[in-house]
Amino acid sequence: MDVYFRYSQCEAILSESSVKEEIIAFNIDQDTLRIFLLAETFNDNSNSFDTKIFKIYCLKKRGFIFEVKIKDEPLIQRLKSGLYTLIDGHIYFNNNVIKLRYDRMNKKDSHILVEDEVFDFYYGIFQLKPGERVKSGTPLDSMRGHKMAYVTSDKVNFSTSMVRYTPYLHEKKLYLNRPKNNTDYFYTSITT
Repeated sequence: MDVYFRYSQCEAILSESSVKEEIIAFNIDQDTLRIFLLAETFNDNSNSFDTKIFKIYCLKKRGFIFEVKIKDEPLIQRLKSGLYTLIDGHIYFNNNVIKLRYDRMNKKDSHILVEDEVFDFYYGIFQLKPGERVKSGTPLDSMRGHKMAYVTSDKVNFSTSMVRYTPYLHEKKLYLNRPKNNTDYFYTSITT
């Protein structure tokens, strides 16, 4: 069996500048062409990596455009896990959303911002029944429909799984699908 690779140009966009900083997680925001990095810095006093820094690298500008120290442990663990969907500065996971304040980051005095001024937390997008949970690994991104699909299940009442859709929370509009000419439409309704 022969394997052929198509030629593509590769270039380094980032290299760690010192041994006192280590990148521990990253993700790419495809909409804004930004790379989110979570890094740890080495503390000479404690002789360990302990300070967490959140950085944003802009692929268009080819440089770092923002960084802030973060201490919120659930946020750090979420970024480390990579179990989230990142779209236009919004981190979707479970039944929650973390919004990055791009509007504040783009200002000239953004270097003085602290963690609480950069991240806005929104919990409980859906009102869930007691025992009902959003499954791990969701929401699923439907880029064509500009929607997010959340799969929920009820472990207490042993009910069936349910899929819930919500429009993108980062867009200020709803997309309605126009009916196509010469197309027969039908709907399926399932009751349990």
